Amino acid sequence: MSHKDKAYENLINGAKKEMHEQNFHISEEQQQKIMKLGKMRAKWTTVVTILAILLLTLPVLTLFSFGYYAIGGRANELIEVADKTIYLTEPNVSVAEREVETTMGIFSMDVHLNLEKKVGKDTIRFGESSVPFLFNNAEQPVSEYRVDSPPKKIPYFNDELIHPKAPLPYAEGDEWEKLQGLPEGTVAEAYISFDKEYSVEEIEQLFADKEMELRWYAVYTGNEDIQQAENGVYVSPIGFPAQIDSDQWSPFNGEESNEKVFLDSLKFLKNHEDVATMVARSKELDLTKRVQYVEQNGIKIYGAVVTGPSKEIMKLQEESFVRGMKRGEVRLWNWNS
Repeated sequence: MSHKDKAYENLINGAKKEMHEQNFHISEEQQQKIMKLGKMRAKWTTVVTILAILLLTLPVLTLFSFGYYAIGGRANELIEVADKTIYLTEPNVSVAEREVETTMGIFSMDVHLNLEKKVGKDTIRFGESSVPFLFNNAEQPVSEYRVDSPPKKIPYFNDELIHPKAPLPYAEGDEWEKLQGLPEGTVAEAYISFDKEYSVEEIEQLFADKEMELRWYAVYTGNEDIQQAENGVYVSPIGFPAQIDSDQWSPFNGEESNEKVFLDSLKFLKNHEDVATMVARSKELDLTKRVQYVEQNGIKIYGAVVTGPSKEIMKLQEESFVRGMKRGEVRLWNWNS
């Protein structure tokens, strides 16, 4: 090999050695940094991949949920269960039907209900209730009340409309004193417990000359004469509006008698009792036995919700058919409006 060739070979070997030292003789700290960078890039690649899959999957799942609740009218049926449960288990409370809202989620639906009640001549906002559904199963509603005397939370305890054979859970004189202490220019809501069971026609006659409005009837369905069921759960009142509802969306809109709508609604809820029980504040609906009792014995009223001038309601203390009274909501005078 000539001197020139040997010099060229040494040059090549030197370049190779320099390249090897630059690329492969890396410090341990640099190696750790490279490994961390590689792991981080792999992690973010995984995250981006998952997000991409979710972004592609969520619309499909949402469309599936819309289809699930739309097919066979499932959404409307569940809304109807919630609606009728409130009318039959919440005295003097109605649903603002045109304000019912639904929100779809993945395999779920939230039904938002705006609740109202009448005090005097005015319909007031009672509160809101949001009922979450997972497929066809209702979960515990989330309720917010906007009144001075909000209903008691679960577990439900009935101390408002009491059957003649059940003991009054309040001092009767105290409630009349509360009502008597209201100013002259007020209207009130009152829960009246009767001395015995009456027919709807008899109740209407008893109140025919009274300056107040009957709002809701508590119906005896075979178990309201006891305060607690065998499992220790308090027995709740169940009933129906005393007046025709001017809202055509209401089940009690006058197309059929309120008594018939009440019985038909009981039968409907009996077939959806799990959902109705979850929606209701009371957890002892026992609808099968109640339907059977009403069908066999007819509709008998043991209590009612009334509203009117406070001083006029006070006069009921002198009536023999009134066993007890529990004061409800109070508002400034609106009776002539």
